Formats: sequence, C-alpha cells, structure tokens
Amino acid sequence: MKTLSKVLLGLALGGAAIVAVVFWATAGLPEAADGFFKKLAAKDYPGALALTSADFKASTTADALAEFARSNGLDGYASASWSSRSIEGSTGKLEGKLTVTDGGVVPVSVTLVKSDGQWLIQNVEKSAAGLSTSSTDTSPEAAPKAEVPATPALPSADEQRALVKETLSAFAQSINADDFSILHATLATPFQEQISVEQLRESFAEFVDEEIDLSVLDPLTPELDEQSGFDEDGALLLVGSFPTEPSEVGFTLRYVREADQWRLLKINVKVD
Repeated sequence: MKTLSKVLLGLALGGAAIVAVVFWATAGLPEAADGFFKKLAAKDYPGALALTSADFKASTTADALAEFARSNGLDGYASASWSSRSIEGSTGKLEGKLTVTDGGVVPVSVTLVKSDGQWLIQNVEKSAAGLSTSSTDTSPEAAPKAEVPATPALPSADEQRALVKETLSAFAQSINADDFSILHATLATPFQEQISVEQLRESFAEFVDEEIDLSVLDPLTPELDEQSGFDEDGALLLVGSFPTEPSEVGFTLRYVREADQWRLLKINVKVD
C-alpha cells in the first residue's frame, strides 16, 4: 500500500484533488410525487391512488381524490419546484410549489413513506390562503398524516469526532481490502437500497487503483469546523480536516439518525 504522505504529495503536484460521492436520500421523493400529480392531471384517479400508502387507500376513495384534485386545482398540474426535501428513516417530506396549466401556483407539502423499496404518497397538504389563526389541512378527507420524527439531540464534539473516525476507518478498510461492503454497511437504509456494493466500489475505483492507504488517519484526531452541526434539513453535517502534512485531508460527512444510530448520507474526501 502507498502511504498517505506519498499519495498526497503526488496529488499535490497536480493541484487540489477532490474525490467525492454524494448520496441524497431524497433522490426518489420528487419522482414519486411527480408520478402521483401526473396521474391527477391525466384524471387517472385509480392510477394515482395506486401510488399511495395503504393508510391513504384505506381512508380515501378515487372519487374523493378526484374531488380534492378538482377543488384545489391539482388536476391542472404541469410541474413542481421543491424548496425543501428531507428524509428520516422510511418517511420523506417535500415542500414547495406546483405550477398548474393556467399559470397559477399551488403551495403544497407532501409526506411519503417507503414500502417494499417504493416511495408512496401518505399525505398531501395545500397551504391555506388568506388569513387564518391555525393551519388548515385540505388533503383528502381523513387521510392520515405521517409525522416526521423530531430532530435528535446534537452529539457532543467528542462524539462527532468519534463518528468521523469511524466513517473514515470504514472507508480506509474498504479501500485496503477492496471490499466496499464495509462502507456500504454504514449507509442510511435508502442508500443501501439505491446503490449496490459494486456501484459504490466503482465510485471509489481511483482510491483502490492507486492503493491509497487512509488507515494512516486512524491515530489522528480530526478537527471540526464551526459549520458542523445540524443543517437546514435536520441532518448532521460534519466538516473538518485531519492534521496531516504536507497536505491536508479535508472531509464533509452527512448523517441521519436511524434506529438510534447515525447513518451515512454523504461522504466527500478532499486532499489539498
């Protein structure tokens, strides 16, 4: 294996080297919502209902869905623009605006649940217009609303550093053993379902081919930047670097909480 110092020197000759793989757990949410709203626009209400969760189907008929779509202008759906996308475990949420065929804009919030590897509509809520003293749910009558779990407590600085070391150690082991099932096991559940071990290995093929040994980071303590903490979507963002010389190893890691564990959403390793 090449030592890290040798690899960093070689990379430094060519300038900054960035190798990153970004996994967004929200990747399937817009597609699922778009499919649902397109069914409404086509007035295929049974087809739209087929894209909803079991709870949704149990409380909403195709006729009720049709009435909801007509009364809220969703039968004229043209496109969507999502300002917020988030996921926690098997529950996802979208917030944004739908553009309809007459040029109007409909602000909505959509909750989805994952079942058998597929995102299904659990709740659609249109923001109320005019003055109000409380929010009004205009989703199909009696459709249950899945609550997105509250943001967990922020880990201490020591816990954050330990999490970084755990992730980078798994990454190093995957490279050294040419076995990315090690890193794959640390991913959030939606990513494990969306990317295979082979695809993960292909993403980091350069590390394997160059025999980069990141295990030299194991005894070092990472330094965290001030921006580390919860991001706007409630995910844990850890940004910082390891005190390596002559080059610096920087990282950006993103996690969500699953079953009392922090699971990886994003890994970006930067060598300057």
